[in-house]
Amino acid sequence: AVAYLFHELGHDSQASPSIEWIVVRPTDLIDDGPTDQYTLHPKPIASLFGGGTATRANVAGAMVDLLTKNDLWESWKYQMPVLHDNEPPAAATADAAKDKK
Repeated sequence: AVAYLFHELGHDSQASPSIEWIVVRPTDLIDDGPTDQYTLHPKPIASLFGGGTATRANVAGAMVDLLTKNDLWESWKYQMPVLHDNEPPAAATADAAKDKK
Protein backbone atom coordinates (compact mmCIF):
# COMPACT_ATOMS: atom_id res chain seq x y z
CA ALA A 1 0.00 0.00 0.00
CA VAL A 2 2.81 2.40 0.85
CA ALA A 3 4.61 1.73 -2.42
CA TYR A 4 1.39 2.48 -4.29
CA LEU A 5 0.92 5.77 -2.42
CA PHE A 6 4.49 6.85 -2.95
CA HIS A 7 5.10 5.67 -6.51
CA GLU A 8 1.65 5.79 -8.10
CA LEU A 9 -0.01 8.74 -6.34
CA GLY A 10 3.21 10.60 -5.89
CA HIS A 11 4.86 12.53 -3.14
CA ASP A 12 3.89 16.05 -4.05
CA SER A 13 0.78 17.97 -5.02
CA GLN A 14 1.72 17.93 -8.73
CA ALA A 15 1.41 14.16 -9.08
CA SER A 16 -2.12 13.87 -7.69
CA PRO A 17 -3.51 17.21 -6.57
CA SER A 18 -6.70 15.76 -5.07
CA ILE A 19 -5.01 13.20 -2.79
CA GLU A 20 -2.78 13.99 0.18
CA TRP A 21 -1.45 11.28 2.47
CA ILE A 22 0.68 10.50 5.51
CA VAL A 23 1.66 7.02 6.73
CA VAL A 24 2.32 6.82 10.48
CA ARG A 25 4.80 4.05 11.31
CA PRO A 26 4.83 3.27 15.03
CA THR A 27 7.68 1.50 16.75
CA ASP A 28 6.78 -1.55 18.86
CA LEU A 29 3.07 -1.21 19.66
CA ILE A 30 1.98 -1.81 23.21
CA ASP A 31 -1.37 -1.69 24.98
CA ASP A 32 -1.42 1.12 27.50
CA GLY A 33 -3.15 4.39 28.11
CA PRO A 34 -2.18 7.58 26.31
CA THR A 35 0.74 9.62 27.58
CA ASP A 36 0.13 12.32 24.96
CA GLN A 37 3.90 12.50 24.77
CA TYR A 38 5.11 11.27 21.42
CA THR A 39 7.53 12.37 18.74
CA LEU A 40 7.36 11.92 14.99
CA HIS A 41 10.69 11.27 13.25
CA PRO A 42 11.45 11.25 9.51
CA LYS A 43 13.10 7.82 9.82
CA PRO A 44 13.65 5.21 12.53
CA ILE A 45 15.96 6.50 15.24
CA ALA A 46 17.04 2.94 16.05
CA SER A 47 15.58 -0.26 14.69
CA LEU A 48 11.98 0.07 13.50
CA PHE A 49 11.22 -2.96 15.68
CA GLY A 50 12.80 -3.05 19.12
CA GLY A 51 13.93 0.57 18.97
CA GLY A 52 11.30 1.92 21.36
CA THR A 53 7.63 1.68 22.13
CA ALA A 54 4.45 3.40 21.06
CA THR A 55 1.13 2.97 22.79
CA ARG A 56 -1.83 2.34 20.54
CA ALA A 57 -3.52 5.29 22.25
CA ASN A 58 -0.65 7.62 21.28
CA VAL A 59 -0.74 6.38 17.69
CA ALA A 60 -4.45 7.18 17.55
CA GLY A 61 -3.82 10.57 19.15
CA ALA A 62 -1.09 11.37 16.64
CA MET A 63 -3.39 10.48 13.75
CA VAL A 64 -6.09 12.77 15.16
CA ASP A 65 -3.52 15.54 15.62
CA LEU A 66 -2.38 15.14 12.01
CA LEU A 67 -5.96 15.44 10.79
CA THR A 68 -6.96 18.38 12.98
CA LYS A 69 -3.80 20.51 13.12
CA ASN A 70 -3.15 21.92 9.68
CA ASP A 71 0.43 23.02 10.43
CA LEU A 72 1.29 19.50 11.59
CA TRP A 73 -0.35 17.99 8.50
CA GLU A 74 1.57 20.33 6.21
CA SER A 75 4.88 19.46 7.86
CA TRP A 76 4.40 15.68 7.33
CA LYS A 77 2.34 15.59 4.12
CA TYR A 78 3.60 12.96 1.62
CA GLN A 79 5.90 11.43 4.25
CA MET A 80 6.04 8.31 6.43
CA PRO A 81 7.00 9.48 9.94
CA VAL A 82 7.99 7.02 12.66
CA LEU A 83 6.20 7.51 15.98
CA HIS A 84 7.99 7.02 19.31
CA ASP A 85 6.56 7.58 22.77
CA ASN A 86 8.68 10.15 24.62
CA GLU A 87 8.52 8.39 27.95
CA PRO A 88 7.76 4.83 28.96
CA PRO A 89 4.07 4.28 29.69
CA ALA A 90 3.01 3.46 33.26
CA ALA A 91 2.60 -0.28 32.64
CA ALA A 92 6.09 -0.61 31.16
CA THR A 93 7.58 1.29 34.10
CA ALA A 94 5.70 -0.92 36.57
CA ASP A 95 6.87 -4.08 34.76
CA ALA A 96 10.47 -2.86 34.84
CA ALA A 97 10.20 -2.19 38.58
CA LYS A 98 8.87 -5.73 39.14
CA ASP A 99 11.76 -7.20 37.14
CA LYS A 100 14.31 -5.44 39.37
CA LYS A 101 12.89 -7.01 42.56
